[in-house]
Amino acid sequence: MIKKELFMRVEEPTYSVTYGVYYNDSDKEPQNIKEAKENYSAQTVKGHSCFSSLSKKIYAYHEKTGIIPNRLFYESGFHLKSNLETAEKWLTLCKKHNMIPKDIKIKNLISDGNLYLKIDGMKLNQIYVYLCSVRYLYEYPTFVKAVLHLVDIGFDFMVAFVVSAQTIFPRNIHSITPDRAAYSPEEDITKKTFHVINALKLKKLISENAFSGKTVKDGVFNDDTFCIHENLISTDVNILQKYGERLKFDELRRAKIYKTGKLVFKRQFPNTT
Repeated sequence: MIKKELFMRVEEPTYSVTYGVYYNDSDKEPQNIKEAKENYSAQTVKGHSCFSSLSKKIYAYHEKTGIIPNRLFYESGFHLKSNLETAEKWLTLCKKHNMIPKDIKIKNLISDGNLYLKIDGMKLNQIYVYLCSVRYLYEYPTFVKAVLHLVDIGFDFMVAFVVSAQTIFPRNIHSITPDRAAYSPEEDITKKTFHVINALKLKKLISENAFSGKTVKDGVFNDDTFCIHENLISTDVNILQKYGERLKFDELRRAKIYKTGKLVFKRQFPNTT
């Protein structure tokens, strides 16, 4: 059965992020943002609404120390808010689909909600995908549950991601894709239609590691910004003609997205109505 009650627009998330960037060549990491600042001279952000200052903090650390930071510590706090079993399922799927790094130890991440990234070989948009994937657990646990539910009933993960986003997210969400819920009154999710271009582009972008911009070690500048949404905009006429139309819920239950960004439809799918 489809749990339609999960797919309600959420209006009041808590926009607050705490993180720091620093250099570390050992296996020992700070346990909180205060320790990162005191023991690792981290450039930190506490209680900001988003990650928009990340490039400035990378630049500031380099200006102050002469060293390019190679670590990012994100104190997400999701372990205080999300069900840990749900968190483990979500993070396992994110790891499988390259939305968090393969070397992340999920058990450690779940225990305290602290995400440690080795950022020197990463690009800003890549970092943003990883940070947002963990951030959803704290700010939008309903979204996480909705995606997991769709996956449980046979949806492709990326399709489940955009379908849930287009049903739940408000207009001011900080998210990987620009998908949002419509202004119209709530509808039965099984009667709605959805567009999937962002899912196709995101799958291809992540699979090919085709994020634009330089890596941190190659030089992130003070005015560099995230442009993941611009990376997802498709100007390919063939893609727009083929996938530009909105698709019905039942059609998307049969959809699968491959690493190349190709969308195919399975002949059969489980009866979940």
